[in-house]
Amino acid sequence: MAMGRNGVTLKDIAQRCGVTPTVVSAILNHRNGRISCSPAKREEITRVAREMNYRVNLLARSIRQRHVPIVGMLIHIEIKDDFALNLHINSYLTDMTYVFNRHNLEVLYIPYSSEAEQLSRCHKLVENGLVGGLIMDIIPDSHGDICSYLKEAGIPYYILGWPRQDGLVCAYSTMPKLDGIIQRKCKSEKLERCVQVIGQKGIFQCREYPFADGYMWHTAPHSLEYEQSLSKDTFYAFFGMRPFIDAVALGFNPRHYMVLEDSRLLTCMPWEIEVLVVSRTRETSTKFCLAAEALSKWVNEGIPPEQQTIHVDDNDIDYEFKTANGKGACDK
Repeated sequence: MAMGRNGVTLKDIAQRCGVTPTVVSAILNHRNGRISCSPAKREEITRVAREMNYRVNLLARSIRQRHVPIVGMLIHIEIKDDFALNLHINSYLTDMTYVFNRHNLEVLYIPYSSEAEQLSRCHKLVENGLVGGLIMDIIPDSHGDICSYLKEAGIPYYILGWPRQDGLVCAYSTMPKLDGIIQRKCKSEKLERCVQVIGQKGIFQCREYPFADGYMWHTAPHSLEYEQSLSKDTFYAFFGMRPFIDAVALGFNPRHYMVLEDSRLLTCMPWEIEVLVVSRTRETSTKFCLAAEALSKWVNEGIPPEQQTIHVDDNDIDYEFKTANGKGACDK
């Protein structure tokens, strides 16, 4: 028997009004065309429900109707106190949440640290009917199981990334403009080899340009230890000041390099160093918002996206070389 959030059931109201619980449910859920009931009795049922302070359990009703107005948002997070990473994540979480809310969908944010945890959480959410859709990023080289699960789960979803599997709904971005700037900078230094370096808390991934398919995550990573012996003849693009500082602290001192940083984080570089400043990543926001729009329609209307893959590049982003002066500011 359906129960309201304050413990009053449809049966309680039905007994007061001398009708069946089915009639009460139809009236309170505005399914007026499915039952035979006089206007006077409809008014009585509504009045009694109000007097008894009956409130519909929206989640239970949503599960029965197979439309749960909640999207599960699963985001991979390894380092809890990485300010730059959290700034980036909070930015697109806000963008997507705004889109979902505009379509009358709530967001359940779920961090995960491994594919096994991601798969387990998805299974619980879907099997218990707690979400009407899923949107998630994937871990490079460790997402085969979650992709297979999404194909079979029968729930609207969007992958924020580009899995090397066919038939999946996904949104990903490439950075041809930035990659071109980095590779031209490498050529200007008269070097043939160019590597991108990203890292968190001394854990680094180095990927050599040009990327496979033009997509970073499709290129096999090298370790920083592997790069040590090649550093003299290689140009390095560090994605963020923190990875650069951590690399130097570990004794990695490349001769040819630059640092890429969000303009909001140019605060306290301890050296005079060349920085490629990037404005807020509009292409990233666009990618996430387009995916959220398409998933909202899929959840609310049951209409899968016509375009399974959303691809956005960075051609609308502005990059500008500046020099950090070692005093928490930058000069052109």
